[in-house]
Formats: sequence, C-alpha cells, structure tokens
Amino acid sequence: MSLTSDVGGSVNEQLIRGGLLLVERGPQASLSVRNIAEVAGRSTMCVYTHYRGRTSLLFAMHDEVMNEVRAGLSMAADPGAELRRWCEEHPDRLLWLLTGYHDDELRERSAAAGREICDLLGGGDFAEQQLATAVGSLVLRSLHTGVGTTTTQRKQEA
Repeated sequence: MSLTSDVGGSVNEQLIRGGLLLVERGPQASLSVRNIAEVAGRSTMCVYTHYRGRTSLLFAMHDEVMNEVRAGLSMAADPGAELRRWCEEHPDRLLWLLTGYHDDELRERSAAAGREICDLLGGGDFAEQQLATAVGSLVLRSLHTGVGTTTTQRKQEA
C-alpha cells in the first residue's frame, strides 16, 4: 500500500500521512521507518533526509494529531461532544496520541497530550471525566467490533 505522488503535499506531509495510515491499522502495526516510508511511497533514506530519524518523524506525527484535536475542540460549542465525535471518527489516532502504543519515545508527549486535552475541555474533574468517557467508549466499541479491527475495516462495515 503506497500513497505515491497522487496524494500530493510535501514530502514531510506524505511521510506523516503514511505514518498515520499505519497508526490507523492499530497497535499491531509497526511504526518503523521502513514501514512508514513504504506506505508513503518513499525511500527509507527519504525519512532521514527530511527528519533526524524515527523519533523526529513520530514527534511530527504526534504533533499533527494533536493539532487536529486542538482545532476541533477550540472551535466547538461543546468540546466534550466534539471529542466524542472525533474519537468515533479516529479511534486509533486517539489511542496512539494518548498511549504512543507504549513507545518509550512518546511517553512524555502522550501524557502531555492527555493533560492538554483536559485543559481544552475546561480543566478539572469534569474534563477528566469527559476524556475518560471518550476513551471508555472506544474500549467498549473495540469489544463489539473486535480487537485489532482497523479504522478502515470499521468504516467498511458501517
């Protein structure tokens, strides 16, 4: 599966999108430089030309997802409802954003993302409850759709 040039955008954008396509396959997908480059239709060396390495690319991907969340929540009349909607639409991205799929290099960023989302929801216990509700609904949904079901598969089944 390759994005190739028909997707457009800068090489950096193509690499980020390629990585996020892998994220949407779920935690079992390997976010290696080789896999990300392959999905983006680029060479492995291309990653090192545009980023300092895997960690730098993962940080750029993490920033992209957090920017999506920020944009959605900051413009929403009801940020809690918007978060739930975004979670339904991008469950794997949210789980990766908050857990980094247990990648040590993303641990601090994932924790900071959770804190920032709570702040965007207004802070305090209620914001934490809203985030927990959104994540909890993802867990329940995965029990019904099957663990390891990709975002693409879920969309096709809907």
